[in-house]
Amino acid sequence: MRNATKSLRQRAHFEAQWAGSRHLTITGQPHLAWTIHPPDKRRRDLPNVIAALKPAIDGIQDALGIDDQHFLHEWPQEFGEFVQGGKITVTISNGGSEK
Repeated sequence: MRNATKSLRQRAHFEAQWAGSRHLTITGQPHLAWTIHPPDKRRRDLPNVIAALKPAIDGIQDALGIDDQHFLHEWPQEFGEFVQGGKITVTISNGGSEK
């Protein structure tokens, strides 16, 4: 596993695990709502950015202990506002309860 891929997977695992220790445990079919804020105003291809998030999805899967084939993803139709350094957020919910 390449360093960037491994790092993204580990970071997503840590963040999901940390959030889970403070909130609920997902038991059903997790709903993941994604927001993607690019680091600058350069033109990007949203489907390619989404595809690059697979290691993050795997890290969340590791933390929740639920096969990612059961995840329901809500992908953005466009990028969020530009944020210095970039930012990706995911809200994980189960029946309306958020993590």
